Amino acid sequence: MTVHWTDEARQKVIARRGHGKASGETFARKKLVAEVKLAANEKPGHGHEANSIEYRWQNLRVALACAKDADYEAALDAARETWPKQKDLLPKCALAHAFPDEADWVDVAARELLDQIKKQKGKIDPYEAGLALLGAISSPALQAALAKAAAAKRVALYVLTNQIETMVDLTGDVAAEGIAALLATAPSNDHKRQYADALALIESEQAAIALASFLAQKTVLPIAKAYFAQYPALAKVALGKVSKGSSTSAPLAAQMLRDL
Repeated sequence: MTVHWTDEARQKVIARRGHGKASGETFARKKLVAEVKLAANEKPGHGHEANSIEYRWQNLRVALACAKDADYEAALDAARETWPKQKDLLPKCALAHAFPDEADWVDVAARELLDQIKKQKGKIDPYEAGLALLGAISSPALQAALAKAAAAKRVALYVLTNQIETMVDLTGDVAAEGIAALLATAPSNDHKRQYADALALIESEQAAIALASFLAQKTVLPIAKAYFAQYPALAKVALGKVSKGSSTSAPLAAQMLRDL
């Protein structure tokens, strides 16, 4: 399989998702170019259509990652032809997500999305779909800024099943900052579990403290216990800090610290 994303982190993304093995994700050149052109004309959706946008973008990215060199270049040429003409945010997000090695595209789309989120009040519709960019940004500062902006607006990231763990694949330990912010404002237990699972992929003090801070959450507790069993040194630091506070997780942290 040819992998067109060049750095090690993107290769991890492909390996994790089993890209290249799933059926229906190898497109002929003509179809691949056609899908890129469709992405360049992405329109805001509603309801189920809005929630399925990440699935479409992910399928295109998988197909591009696994395409033959000549087919990939043809698709990239089509994208490069249309990129300068883009005025709307959603097509920019779609193209940036499909071609994460085009770092300028990702940065432009992410910064525009950040501006849009800051201007909106309440739920971001349809721009929450653009937060799939979290799985394309390799700049730690920009990734954290976008995650925090989404968290501050309590944007419900229902479509981002793949993107949260991909944050870790792309930026490593520093992804903990953005994911911790998302965990702190998670709108449902499913989201809490998803963000806690992503934090558990990171061996760092920041990730450990974030997990310890949410021990009182039933969905987070077993994930945190398994993490602290794996990293006892981090457990002592994180549990020690949280146990000295006044949060609902403090008594649990104190008890777990005694049990170490």
